[in-house]
Amino acid sequence: MKVRSFLSLWGPVLFLLGLLFYLSSLRELPIESRGLDKIAHFTAYGILAVLWLRALHGGAWDLRPRLALLAVTLTVAYGASDELHQRFVLGRDASILDFVADTLGAAAGIGIVWVVARARLRAPGPPLDSGGGV
Repeated sequence: MKVRSFLSLWGPVLFLLGLLFYLSSLRELPIESRGLDKIAHFTAYGILAVLWLRALHGGAWDLRPRLALLAVTLTVAYGASDELHQRFVLGRDASILDFVADTLGAAAGIGIVWVVARARLRAPGPPLDSGGGV
């Protein structure tokens, strides 16, 4: 695999993993109130699951259930490790509700991609290019 291709597939995943780790290392976050943190968890982990899925599929959107399940599993595992990491950050703690938001976000992200991909397969017109990038 070429370096450019590797970076285009895995760079976004690695970037978001690093960003989430950095944010988890902070003592305080600006969105701790009014449930906005749960929305942020849901959204971030939904995006992370989609990025995992894209990278695992080599940039194509020909969804394979095993890879979709793997993307959710990797995202949920990272969410669990993120909450564990926060236990060791002064001023932070692990939250089961954050983990639930991470898990629901991952499932929703993959679910949305799945619905869109299925709809595109049923749409009239030329066949989808299953080998192209996104």
